[in-house]
Amino acid sequence: MDRDAALEKIRKCLALSSSPNENEARTALLMARRLMAEYKIGSGEEIDEGQVPEQRCSSITYTTIRDNWVIDLLNLVGPRYCCRPFSTREYGKKTRTASFAGFPQDLDVCIPAFELAVTTIRSNIIRSKLDKDEADSYARGFIKGLEAEYRRQDAETMADECRETALVTVMDVPEEVDRYANERFRTERVNVRAYRMNSGAYDSGFSDGRNHLSRKVRGQPVRQLK
Repeated sequence: MDRDAALEKIRKCLALSSSPNENEARTALLMARRLMAEYKIGSGEEIDEGQVPEQRCSSITYTTIRDNWVIDLLNLVGPRYCCRPFSTREYGKKTRTASFAGFPQDLDVCIPAFELAVTTIRSNIIRSKLDKDEADSYARGFIKGLEAEYRRQDAETMADECRETALVTVMDVPEEVDRYANERFRTERVNVRAYRMNSGAYDSGFSDGRNHLSRKVRGQPVRQLK
């Protein structure tokens, strides 16, 4: 495949990345990033039609006392879709808004994926009437389960389509996005409330997180804790 053919295939993959099917969108975006790495095509080239990084707020809000696990989910989901996570808040207020910086086509996939994971966790916590420690344990387990499923998908993609070196490059946040974020945001240490681990809730969350991308968890109650 020559460079022009690669550019055309990348354009098609980026178009598919707006698919409402999360798995299809992520696979298309991953393939686009792999080809960009393999043919040394930068994110800012003509494939993005002049697009530049931008920042967007999601619909998700949280505090470091309530739903502090959202920070871990931000840090997991953002890089999977070539975006940098961050949070915004008004001066003097505790409520933060989960946000991302990235190229528009990446944000179009990243933010819905993140919002779906948060709403799934929250709805399952409410449905099972978990107390604070159980809720925190369930959410942490869900995030670890989701991370494990991402890794499993990455391994399959690498075996079927990608060379290992290309995959590592693809999963990186683009340099343009890193530069954009570093120029606009500052790093802040966030202290979160400690909680007592509940192994039953954690295991239930881990199982649901592993099944999340196949949507088996949606619409189903989490297992009752013993």
